[in-house]
Amino acid sequence: MKNKFKNITITIILLLIVSSTFAEETNDYYFYNPNIKYGSNLIFNPLSLFTNGAYDMIRVNRSNKSIIDQSYKLGMKNVNDNLLHPFKHLDHFGYGDFFKQEFFDYTFRNIDVASYLPNFGLHILGNGMEYAKLAEWYDYHNVKYPQLMSFITTTSYQYMNEVIENCSYQGTNVDPIADMLFFNPMGMILFSLNPIKSFFSEKIPIYSWPLQPVINPSNAFIENTGQQYTSKYQFTKNENLSFFINWGIGTVLGLSYNITSEKCISVGAGGYMNNLIKEEYKDNQFVSGDIDYAIGIYYDKNNSLLASAFITGPKAYNLRINLYPNLIDIKGIKPGFYLGVGEMDDLTFGINIAHIPVGIGTTIK
Repeated sequence: MKNKFKNITITIILLLIVSSTFAEETNDYYFYNPNIKYGSNLIFNPLSLFTNGAYDMIRVNRSNKSIIDQSYKLGMKNVNDNLLHPFKHLDHFGYGDFFKQEFFDYTFRNIDVASYLPNFGLHILGNGMEYAKLAEWYDYHNVKYPQLMSFITTTSYQYMNEVIENCSYQGTNVDPIADMLFFNPMGMILFSLNPIKSFFSEKIPIYSWPLQPVINPSNAFIENTGQQYTSKYQFTKNENLSFFINWGIGTVLGLSYNITSEKCISVGAGGYMNNLIKEEYKDNQFVSGDIDYAIGIYYDKNNSLLASAFITGPKAYNLRINLYPNLIDIKGIKPGFYLGVGEMDDLTFGINIAHIPVGIGTTIK
């Protein structure tokens, strides 16, 4: 199995290089729409994508949200060791257990350590779509080699995400091996293909609905970070009604209703990871979450998110509200706003300006 895995890994890396370098040139934009100058689409750019992606896990109820006081050095050391010597760590962990944890376990016996759902939903679909959308952003802004630049940007934020999630742990950590050497590259390869991009922009469209990061200058805490993805699917003859799912660290399912030809309200219920749990499993660090119930309410225009309210409980009662740029006009200024209230956020308020990846926030305890 070791030799087979090695051959598969090498093949994927070669395919990624070829697909990124020789991706089919097209004037069609599947995911990025430069004419939508409001909401979540307006704030999309390489820096905001990197910030939300790299610090995605910080939004849960962690004791340390400081962007300065993270274990970057130790995290990089361990992630690099696992990525540069994957077969040594997989020999230690076990190839069969690795496949069951990261790819699929039909027995569902160890569902609490199963990573395959986020691997497919976040790394293949989510990261793959972001890769394609960012390549279109680079192309629209006349940046040379847009596919290569998107590959560098998305790989960088995914790497930093693994570093922050690894924290100071030293030892076997198979999660970055699966994410960085298989699932992320596979997502980029798939979303380099026009039929795949067409399917996930027309048949079952995926939209990027990121949060609005804010930083508290008094303690360098970063709040309200994260990537969330949304998909809608019309399942009845009623063109105004669609099935709705929004997923990331929090996932809710529900319905979307078109109140006009452009504007839509979506409501869903599901779960949210309100606390990180780091534990040893098979002599390997495994990061899981304490799941809480959640309700999400979303308002979008042409599938660009304008406002959202996300409620969790009962383990940690909390409310997070995001109002995106160009929704509110204050004497010609159209900023975005963030409000977090509850057991996870105390009372946190922030303000964002479009095209600036991080806004300013403050917390009152």
